[in-house]
Amino acid sequence: MKQIVKPSDKHRALVILEQAFNSSPGMNWMLRRGKSKRSLKSFLSFIYHEAVHKNGAYITSDKNGVVLFYKLQDNRSSVRNWFRKLYVLFFVMGIKNGCKVIRYQQLINAVRPDNGWLGMLVATDNTVAGNTAAYEIKQEMFRIADEQNENIYVETTIPRVMLLYKAAGYIEYDQIKHPYEDLTVWFLRRTPHTFSRSR
Repeated sequence: MKQIVKPSDKHRALVILEQAFNSSPGMNWMLRRGKSKRSLKSFLSFIYHEAVHKNGAYITSDKNGVVLFYKLQDNRSSVRNWFRKLYVLFFVMGIKNGCKVIRYQQLINAVRPDNGWLGMLVATDNTVAGNTAAYEIKQEMFRIADEQNENIYVETTIPRVMLLYKAAGYIEYDQIKHPYEDLTVWFLRRTPHTFSRSR
């Protein structure tokens, strides 16, 4: 797994993300109705660039998996991303929906810790057989967090994904009722496995 630098890897990553989150109930409610596909592409592009600015956009060695994974304590932003955020607010979500999203994010931030690693988005190409990319993502996320002795945090509104996270070694530390949809938001944490290093 490596950080995304090449334009071709960026394009591939966005294709995988769009494919994976095309019908995600936890994401699609944020988007303006009637422009769902275009809105989703713009929204994911914004999230992707936020991760890039924090050195947190990765693609697997076979280019079939992508993860946006960075430190929660990294609050860096940029002028360009502020303009992207305004574009998303006005033209992708709409003001009314955007206000709901801001309120929702405040609820998430009230539960989510301030320190550790955040697995913001994790996706693999679902047209490719096997779980090689998913396994590589998991192993590399764990390695990075273990080396720095920090927790990994993830959230999901999909029961099947929640169970997959638990099977991978995450534990649920909280859950809330979604304020605008008939969904539960699960908060999961994976604690680091400490290991001795040779001096």
